[in-house]
Amino acid sequence: MVDQSTIPLADQGYHTPAPIDLLLGSDILGQVLDGSKVSLGPGRPIAFGTIFDFALLGPIHDLYTAPVSKTESTHIVSAQPELEVSTHDIRKSLEKFWESEEPQLHVETTPLQDQCEEIFRTTTTRKPSGQYTVTLPFLHNMPELGSTHAIALRRFLNLEKKLQADPYLRVKYIDFMADYQKLGHMSPCHPSTFAHKPHFYIPHHGIFKSGSDKLRTVFDGSCKSSNGVSLNDCLHTGPALQQDIVDIILSFRTHPVVFSTDICMMFRNILIHPDQRRYQLILWRSSPDQPLLTYALNTVTYGLRSSPYHAIRTLIQLADDEGHRYPAAAQVLRKSIFVDDILTGHDSVVKAQALQNDLINLLALGGFQLSK
Repeated sequence: MVDQSTIPLADQGYHTPAPIDLLLGSDILGQVLDGSKVSLGPGRPIAFGTIFDFALLGPIHDLYTAPVSKTESTHIVSAQPELEVSTHDIRKSLEKFWESEEPQLHVETTPLQDQCEEIFRTTTTRKPSGQYTVTLPFLHNMPELGSTHAIALRRFLNLEKKLQADPYLRVKYIDFMADYQKLGHMSPCHPSTFAHKPHFYIPHHGIFKSGSDKLRTVFDGSCKSSNGVSLNDCLHTGPALQQDIVDIILSFRTHPVVFSTDICMMFRNILIHPDQRRYQLILWRSSPDQPLLTYALNTVTYGLRSSPYHAIRTLIQLADDEGHRYPAAAQVLRKSIFVDDILTGHDSVVKAQALQNDLINLLALGGFQLSK
C-alpha cells in the first residue's frame, strides 16, 4: 500500500472545506492528465497524475482522521463555515439547489396581469420604420390623479441649486438632457394643450452608474400628487417576463463560447402613444436665466412601474413579428435577456459572431441596437 502522504497532491487540504478556486469541465480533463496513476490500495482512491500534481479519484473516508462520534456525522460545505448551520438551513439550501436544476413550470397569471397583457395586445402599433408604440397600461379602476406641478417645481429648483453647486454634475446633466431632446425622446409642449385633461409632472434627478462617470436621469413615477396618488399607483406592473439570471448563467454550461452585450437605450427606443404623453411631463432648463419649460417624454420612461414589462414584452413582440427571419436570434430574445443585457453563446467563436450579427439585424427591425 502506497503512503498517500508521499504523493505530491494538487490539493493537499482536499479533506478540509474551503472556497473553490477553479472549476474544470470534463471537456478538458484529457488535456490536464499526464497518463500516470498510483493506487493507494483496496477501497482507497487512485491518484491520477495531472499538470497540477496528483488528483485523487475515489473513496477518501479512511484517508484522514474523522471526528470521533457515537452518531453518524454529516459534513456540510457552507459559504459561512464559522456559523452554526441548522437542519432547517440545510433543507432550504438543498431545496434551492434542486429548484435551480428544475425546468421552469408554467406560471399562472393573475386577472390584473391578464388585463395588462390585453392592453398591450390590443393597443400596440408599429411605425413604418419598425419602431413600436405602446400605451400606458392604466388600471381599469385607477384612482384619480391630483396635481403635481407644485411638487415637481419645488424638486426641480432644489435640483437646480445642486447643479449650480457642482459644475461637473451640471455639465453631465445638461449633456444628458440635451441628448434626450436631440434624439426626440422629449419635446417641449405648452401647458394649454393639456390644461383641462388629466396629466402628471414627473420630478427627476441624476445618478451615476456604479464604477463609471456615466450619468442617467431617473424619473420619479412614484411621486405622490396633491391627493396622495402617484402615476405608478395608476399603472399595471404586468406579468414578470424577464428570465431568471440563474437560469441564464446555468445555460452557459452548454456552450464553450459565450458573449455578453446590452441593448442601447432599450426603454427609450419604444414610443409612448402621443395622447398619453401628458402623463409624462417634466420641467427643465439648462440655466436659471432661461425660462422654465414643460417637456413631454415621448418614450417608455425609466422609473414607471410598467416600463420593465413594456421593454421585455416589446422584444417578445419583435420576436413574434420578425423572428422567422433570424430564428436563432429570436430564441435569444425570448430566453437570454436580463434587464437590458443579452447573455448567450454558441459552439464556436465563428457561430457566436454569426449569432450576434443576426441579433443586430433582428433588433434593428424594431428600432433597437446593441451597444458598441
